[in-house]
Amino acid sequence: MSYVRTAIPGLVACVIALPALAQEWPARPVRITVSVGPGLADTIARTVTSRLSERLGQPFVVENRPGADGAIAVDAVSRADPDGHHLGFFPGGAIVISPHLVGRPEGHPLRLLTPVAAVARPTLHLLARLSLEVRNVQDLVSLARAKPGTLNFGSPGNGSAPHLATELLARAAGVKLNHIPYKGAGAVANDLMGGTLDLAFDPGPGVGAAKAGKVRILGVTGTARLPSFPAVSTLDEQGFRGIDGGPHFGFYAPAATPDAVIAQANLAIVAITREAAVALRLSALAAEPAPGMDASIFAAHLAQESTRYRNVLGALGLGR
Repeated sequence: MSYVRTAIPGLVACVIALPALAQEWPARPVRITVSVGPGLADTIARTVTSRLSERLGQPFVVENRPGADGAIAVDAVSRADPDGHHLGFFPGGAIVISPHLVGRPEGHPLRLLTPVAAVARPTLHLLARLSLEVRNVQDLVSLARAKPGTLNFGSPGNGSAPHLATELLARAAGVKLNHIPYKGAGAVANDLMGGTLDLAFDPGPGVGAAKAGKVRILGVTGTARLPSFPAVSTLDEQGFRGIDGGPHFGFYAPAATPDAVIAQANLAIVAITREAAVALRLSALAAEPAPGMDASIFAAHLAQESTRYRNVLGALGLGR
């Protein structure tokens, strides 16, 4: 996509400039509201904010405010003083997917918030129960064609990234899979190990089971194979393109935050995410780092993603 090619130039210069940024922003401790509880997004938020605290000389205090598909945290951040000292960290689904599923009387998140910086997107692992006689995605597609409408897949809920990824795979392959929504990815992984489910796109809780040989991994989303599963092909490699781990996790500020503050925060966050130790940590978490985008490019990308997911949800009969 075009936003990838329009990456921020001179990231080395950004890193060098970080000490100067501390004199302007932040001027005091920064509060970070994360829209989910402990898990992948929270871990990534704390990884990045820990380094921001060290490099910028101010505490970055993380608080978790989960609930209502991110709406509680979006509301809290949108009502904060627009001076850059209260930011939100959200999975992209709260910004570009959930608003198309649930009406927001307070308004769309992209009107209430200003995008600051993208950080990473999760990798989804396509897992199957061990007793299912498949070894890769094509095996799965062949089985689904031979036994139409008999395979069940689980997801953390309607409209979640794993749900949409599976529906997109089914559409691309021309097969019918039965969706069973759960209230979390952990419950999906448990039932997959127990044999209740046939398959699932897993965002992390099932990785340990895959490594232990309790479920079989058929493929992964993303542009490259994972260090943790080097022999497992990506979906792209297996001929199923355009299926990703969902929209990027990222930082957001109240809508009226000055452009200069947004620009400073963006430079600092993007530079931190390019540090070798942080990049290594993201890789260990099976998270694909975002390309370096300035805030305006990130905002344009989110607008594109919002339209894309609205269309996907509509085609699946899930949009409101």
